[in-house]
Amino acid sequence: MLTKIVLIVWLLLLFAQDMRWRAVYWWMYPVLTILLILDRLSGVDAFAIMVDTSWNLVFLSVQFLLLSLYFRIKYKTWTNLTREHIGWGDILFLLCLGCYLPPINYLFFYMLSLGVILLFSLLVIALKRRSLNIPLAGLQAMIFAVVLMADLRAKGWDVGETEWFFSYLEK
Repeated sequence: MLTKIVLIVWLLLLFAQDMRWRAVYWWMYPVLTILLILDRLSGVDAFAIMVDTSWNLVFLSVQFLLLSLYFRIKYKTWTNLTREHIGWGDILFLLCLGCYLPPINYLFFYMLSLGVILLFSLLVIALKRRSLNIPLAGLQAMIFAVVLMADLRAKGWDVGETEWFFSYLEK
């Protein structure tokens, strides 16, 4: 439980830093990864973490490959995703989470967080009537901190497990 509390505080620090400076110190990501793995080790073994991380890395690789192909078709030339479209901090944050969440939960969190951030960003753009530089890693860190807080409070639910998904499929 102490690791999870430290993890939540770390995620909130990452959020605050990204919101203020639109950048996060690089060393915060290795510390985040260590905290995530330590917390996950309390529930599953290291082999399960390696398998889940591998699947999540495959998903992210396919995602970025498809994104690269999309921009290749759109601009008729190869573009550097990290220079023009997504920050390294955003990629590092997604890699860190890949070490913690099982693939089903990872996909669910990825889609849900991007949807929430998209709606939030559209609302801000509509109110301010200008384009927006989205602090994706910071906003995802805040959403994940909220998920972990709910995980602390909920009985019989663990964000690191997939039982909710399989019980939903059985219905």
